[in-house]
Amino acid sequence: MSKVYYDADYGYWVVQRNALRGQPYHRMDARLQETFKLHERYRGCYRIAVGVSVIDPADPAVTGFHQVLARDAPGAAGRLDLAAAVPMPAVPVAAIIVAGEQPEYAARGRHGPLTTELGGWLATLDCARVTVDTRLAHGDWHSPATAAQVEAVIARADVVVTTRLHGLVLALKNGVPALALDPVAGGAKVAAQAAAWGWPVLLPRSGNPVLDRGELDRLWAWCRSEEGQARARSALGAWNAPPLTADLLSFLGGGDVAGARQPGGRGARRARRRAADHGAVGHGSSGAWIGPGRAGTTDGHDHA
Repeated sequence: MSKVYYDADYGYWVVQRNALRGQPYHRMDARLQETFKLHERYRGCYRIAVGVSVIDPADPAVTGFHQVLARDAPGAAGRLDLAAAVPMPAVPVAAIIVAGEQPEYAARGRHGPLTTELGGWLATLDCARVTVDTRLAHGDWHSPATAAQVEAVIARADVVVTTRLHGLVLALKNGVPALALDPVAGGAKVAAQAAAWGWPVLLPRSGNPVLDRGELDRLWAWCRSEEGQARARSALGAWNAPPLTADLLSFLGGGDVAGARQPGGRGARRARRRAADHGAVGHGSSGAWIGPGRAGTTDGHDHA
């Protein structure tokens, strides 16, 4: 009689053949993964190594096996790894884009508990989770260096789960359904942007927990549905209003922009002339610039 079982400490499938009944096996520290320890532990078993790399055939770690079916060994042609033959079901890819603390929202911010609860819920999903940072970092291979690199990842996702404004925008821009959450009580810029796109957004609750898992499940299912995917591809609400660039060009041309805060007098006109002359336009509170005046100093995203 033989018994086959998996030893989690060592990551091996073990064939126990005619082992002594009741013989205790020694528990080894999981950090000590040396194969000879496995031989000692399973000395009463018929041991077969399958799909392993053999560096030295004379090593006791190798000779301790009764049979070795190597994946690669000196003087032998390489064999396909066992993983190549294992079929896997298709699972959706979820790009996760989460905002950090935003102190400007003071007591309205629910970032900490919302992110914790969101992470707990994400762990229950059968999906491939890929974290994406919309902030750019040059010289760090872990992070994207250009906006195109960020969007390349987002465009290949099946769903984007985000508490960041630009996670929502870049998802819908690329036709990817977004499960959007505004981490600010009552809604703030994520909710406002969702309204501009005509897209649903989930707001935190006032009590604990701040998220309703049933609502998360419902929105996830909708994002994965044909309806949600078609809605993301069209995102008709985004094109019902002129873009902010039209307002900017109107302002630089001396026109009035409805609803915009307009500094008056000759100072505003001088500012417009200087911006036009230098080809540089400032945005946000970070002092970043676009255009020839300060080339290469902006990443195209703020810290939404």
